[in-house]
Amino acid sequence: MVGKQTLRYPAPMKRKTISIQRHTANRVTRQKTNYPKKRVSIACEVCRSRKTRCDAAQPTCSFCAQTGALCEYRSSQMPESSETHLVQDSDHELFTRLDRIEGLLLEAKSHRSAPTKSHLADQPYAPLDYQFPTLSSRLAENQPCGETENSDVVVFGFDLHCLSSFGTKEFHQALLPLRVNDFEESLEQELKEGKSLFEGDQVELLDLDLSPQNCGRLQQLFARHVLPQRPIFDHETSAKLVARVARERPLPKTLDTALTLLILALGFMSTGSQNMSYDPVTTPGLDYFRAACQIVDGDRKSDYTLQHVQCHILMSVYFQSCLLTIQAFESISVASEKIVLLLQMRKRIASDRSYASLCQRAYWACYLIEQDLQMYISHSSCLLQSIHELVPLPTSDSEEPGFYGFLADIALCRIVARARNGISWNRAMLKEPVIVREIILQLSEWYATLPPPIKFPLLDLCQAGVFSNGTLLDTQQAQLRAKFFSTHALLHWPNVVLLLQLQSPITRQADDQINHDSSHILNGAAKALEFAIMSIYAFESLYSNPNLLMDSNGGTFYAIMILLLSVYNDPSLKMVQHPRTMEALCSGWHLLSYWPDKPAAVSGREKVERLFREKGIRLPT
Repeated sequence: MVGKQTLRYPAPMKRKTISIQRHTANRVTRQKTNYPKKRVSIACEVCRSRKTRCDAAQPTCSFCAQTGALCEYRSSQMPESSETHLVQDSDHELFTRLDRIEGLLLEAKSHRSAPTKSHLADQPYAPLDYQFPTLSSRLAENQPCGETENSDVVVFGFDLHCLSSFGTKEFHQALLPLRVNDFEESLEQELKEGKSLFEGDQVELLDLDLSPQNCGRLQQLFARHVLPQRPIFDHETSAKLVARVARERPLPKTLDTALTLLILALGFMSTGSQNMSYDPVTTPGLDYFRAACQIVDGDRKSDYTLQHVQCHILMSVYFQSCLLTIQAFESISVASEKIVLLLQMRKRIASDRSYASLCQRAYWACYLIEQDLQMYISHSSCLLQSIHELVPLPTSDSEEPGFYGFLADIALCRIVARARNGISWNRAMLKEPVIVREIILQLSEWYATLPPPIKFPLLDLCQAGVFSNGTLLDTQQAQLRAKFFSTHALLHWPNVVLLLQLQSPITRQADDQINHDSSHILNGAAKALEFAIMSIYAFESLYSNPNLLMDSNGGTFYAIMILLLSVYNDPSLKMVQHPRTMEALCSGWHLLSYWPDKPAAVSGREKVERLFREKGIRLPT
């Protein structure tokens, strides 16, 4: 039996012995093994691996001698003190690193707290203890009228705080008008006015004037004044829809009926925009609008349809015309969410070309409206901005009036919004010179590629210094030029803020040093003020023919007026002030008379009038 066992075991045990020899050292350092514990205090490696009894005989145990295996013993066991020593060494190294990191943090904090000449920190990384600044932290030292200690970041409301400083507590006193806080009063007033639109009994369809003559007239006004700016469908489609619904009796409560009523309401509103003297209580087309809203809100079965999206787009346009930005945002956000869902139905989009084109038109109409609302609602365009590069631009099979302008407006908004990641121009300044130069270059390329129907003339300011630009009869040309100049003014505005900070008593520098070291700042500040003046004259062309676009551009025009007035005749900007600033401000004051008699517009005019008086400027008559 011994011989048979000798023949049976030697070969496999040698293979296992080789494996044991290869990994013995690793096991010793990796873990402390005392197996078998109860049988013997020390066992050979073969018995440990087989988990058999070992007599620990020297030089070979009885089992290894019987099988012919190589018998090896561990030279020594890992002492308990060595493991404790490793833990202590590891703790010591950890505490050493923590002490070194703490020292670096304290050193960095001391550097950040040291006074500097400029608040434009030229650092590639944000501070480690950075927190998003609130208005209360930024205004702790300089608290303007109406600002409270518990103020927070404004989400709803027109805000120019971010155009007064680079996110620091200090700001130049000339920019104090940009930091006045009356958001709560404006919010209450707007909610009250929006509620008043829907007061009273429900509107019955039988009480509306839906005669073919009246419907045809209002549809023509809609096609002339609204459809070129928001072409969610072509003129022929809207005409057929209105004519078909006007012939139906009794009138069904469907989305087609609601869409027709919204077309009539906006057509009626465009008549009010031509004289701008309507009573704010009796808003033009309000009965048509309320009847349409009743149908849209009551039809829950058709929520996720293209007609439902189109209805909410036109509802948002109507709210914009009433200067109700919160209600306009509420409507357009519903349309945006649902058009994104419809665009994900790729099979239908691929198989139905007409349906795909209408969805693309709706998406880009939502995109432009949200861009217009961004100055009032900071997060209005976050959803659509995240996918704007994935949605194709709309196309047209016919010569639709204003379609070139629609595409040009989309391209202009995308150029500016892409660098801001969906953040509005009045929420953060682009102070990186490389990014600003790239945007200006893209704007120049955009203007160079405009098609002839919407190509607008530039103001020849650099050569002759003359601001006379003539009156542009085309509404879209006037709008695009006003956006073009105001965008340039806002891109260069950080240079004005920086120049004011360099000239402040705390960080004042000599004029020769500014001229020598900061000529680019002077040049940028001069361009900001010059483009702001050009913007006012561009808005003069837009306001010369009152239209619904005045309402969507009113916030930008108001901001330009406030910016120019706040720095007018400031000694720190005497090197960059333009001699025709007063003339432009007086022209802008006359344009404010075109604003409707709505509470928001009246409040804006009062603020501008107050600034005129504070600057010692006699109000033009």
